[in-house]
Amino acid sequence: MTLYTGPVEDRIKLVFKILSVNKDNVVHYQDVECLLQYILIFSKKKKVDLVKGIIDDFFGKKKVLNEDEFINRTIKKNAGIFLIIMSIINEYKT
Repeated sequence: MTLYTGPVEDRIKLVFKILSVNKDNVVHYQDVECLLQYILIFSKKKKVDLVKGIIDDFFGKKKVLNEDEFINRTIKKNAGIFLIIMSIINEYKT
């Protein structure tokens, strides 16, 4: 099993761990917003305004999500954040 052939839930958990900047087992709206904007600017994909819409839709009224909430929302509501991170990982794989 690898990052690309393993269960999707394992990949979502990896993205959650990447986004849990403080390693406190939660993902904060502001951390995700900052990281995704930086990634898009750094990769010259000037769609920073799109990031806010994706994050707003994903988080809803919450500002913090635990791992279970993150997985559930990724699978059932909006995989945008997951797909952005996975595309960056794929872009820079060796």
